[in-house]
Amino acid sequence: VFVGRTAEVHYDGALPPLSRTQRIQVDIVEDFTVDLQKPAFFQLLTNASTWPDEITTQPPLITHTAPLIASPKEYRAAVLRVEGILAGRRPIKTDRSGPWDKKLEQWTVRITELNDERDESVVVYLTDPPADLVVGDRVSMVGRFYQIWRDERANMAGDNFPFNFVVLVGKSANKLTAITRGNVSSNEWAGSGSAIQYAIIALAIVGFGLFMVRRHMQRMRAGGPADIVEARRQARIEQRQLAGHASTNGDGQQEEHEVAEELPEDPVDALDELERRGLSDE
Repeated sequence: VFVGRTAEVHYDGALPPLSRTQRIQVDIVEDFTVDLQKPAFFQLLTNASTWPDEITTQPPLITHTAPLIASPKEYRAAVLRVEGILAGRRPIKTDRSGPWDKKLEQWTVRITELNDERDESVVVYLTDPPADLVVGDRVSMVGRFYQIWRDERANMAGDNFPFNFVVLVGKSANKLTAITRGNVSSNEWAGSGSAIQYAIIALAIVGFGLFMVRRHMQRMRAGGPADIVEARRQARIEQRQLAGHASTNGDGQQEEHEVAEELPEDPVDALDELERRGLSDE
C-alpha cells in the first residue's frame, strides 16, 4: 500500500522500462501547470502503449494523494495502482499521433468513498481503455506518475478555485467487485461494519435480559410485586401508630409508651421486624 515514502513505491513488475530519451523528458516535467500535452506526456503514452494487456504483478496502491502532491519529483514515472469509483471518462485528442489515436481517454477515479469529505481523485490517461466500463463502476488500473495538474473547480458558492490532481498515464483498466482497504476489501470492510452493528444489538439484548432476570429474582425474594406494595403499606401504618402511640393512667397523668425504633426501609425486613416485636393490626 502506497503511504508516501519513496522506498515503498519501488516496483519490480515486468513492464517495459522507460528509454533514456523518455527518462530525460520525464525528469524535466513541471508540476502545478494547466497544460498537460508536453513532450514527456507523449513519451509516457508511447511507453504505455507497449504494455501487456494484463499486469500480473500489482504495483503499490495510491491510498492518498497528499504525498504525491507534496513531493512530485520523488515519484516521477513511478508505477502505481489506482482503485476507486469511476467518476468520469472522456475521449482526448492530442497534438501528436501515435498508437493511442482515436482510443486515448481521460479517466477520473475517485479513490475515497462517497461519504468521505476529502473527495480525493486521480486522473489517468489510458491508451487502450475498455469500452464496457461505465461511470459508477469500481475500477482498477496501473499507470506511471506523470505530474500534478492544476485545474479549477467550483465550490458551493459557484466560485472557481485551483485544485491539484495527481495524473498518471497507463494502458487499460479492470472492473472490481471490491476496493482494496489494505488487505481488506471494501465488501469485507462493509461486512465487518454490519457484524459490529449486529454485535452491539445482541449485547444490548443480552444486557436487557440479564437486567430483567435480576429484577425478577429480587422480586421473587421479596414475595412478588403485590406483596412488596402491601408490605410497604403495612410498614407505614405501623410506623405512624408507634410514633404517635400514647395513653393516660388511672390518676389522669399521661402515660407515654416508648416509641419504637424506626423500622428498616426494606419492606421485607420491616415485616420481619414487626413480627419479631409481636406487633400486628389483628
